[in-house]
Amino acid sequence: MAVIFDVYLFTQEYVDKVKEDERSKKHARRQPDGQVDYEIGSVACRNVQRTQPIFFYDLDELFGLFAAGFAIGSEVQIEGERIATSDFPADSVTKVLVEVDKDDPLTGRFTGPDGQASEFGSREDLELQLAPYIHEN
Repeated sequence: MAVIFDVYLFTQEYVDKVKEDERSKKHARRQPDGQVDYEIGSVACRNVQRTQPIFFYDLDELFGLFAAGFAIGSEVQIEGERIATSDFPADSVTKVLVEVDKDDPLTGRFTGPDGQASEFGSREDLELQLAPYIHEN
């Protein structure tokens, strides 16, 4: 059984809007060196009981969430989508689907916003497929 993640990546316009908004502090974190990072997306796993998405600030955190979801959800029945694009402000996210194989957390299928699916066999492969939709700080 695969572990399925709904990944919602914020658009560049949305990230820029959040940066300009003084009230956006809840979507930001300050690094020890004084740099401020902003959330770049959220992820929800269909194989776990958690109903709220988890927000992330960079690809390392996203891959950590994939690993955690894989560890918890690899033996759990897949349920429906936990959140939907409509749960976010209009035109603020791009949804992609990451389906991780049960036997190897670094292989699986990536489905882009256009519905086209492709395989990945390593973290680097998946990073390349996510790259067009990631808008980092």
